[in-house]
Amino acid sequence: MPAPSGRADRRKHLRHRVGVAGKIILRNGQTAECTVSDISISGACISFAGVLPDQFALQIQSFTIALKCQVLRREPGEYGVRFVPGEGLGAVTRDPAVGRPAR
Repeated sequence: MPAPSGRADRRKHLRHRVGVAGKIILRNGQTAECTVSDISISGACISFAGVLPDQFALQIQSFTIALKCQVLRREPGEYGVRFVPGEGLGAVTRDPAVGRPAR
């Protein structure tokens, strides 16, 4: 995939366009909705209008875990993140009665 705006693409792994819903989970437990634009084994690009801290957890629609992320790139409304290996925040399971994630 070519890099936008003529920037050099330094990604190690191929990203796949997905356009799925995600949930940002902050350390204090606050959550916010986002869109995961593309994803690879090592990171993702997310669309989010707010300001994010350097690290947070990301739950991707239909996944059963929250992945710890580190922000590598910040642009207005868009963040490039890498998944921090071995640093998941633990399992997030779906509550079948409600259809929403439950911890």
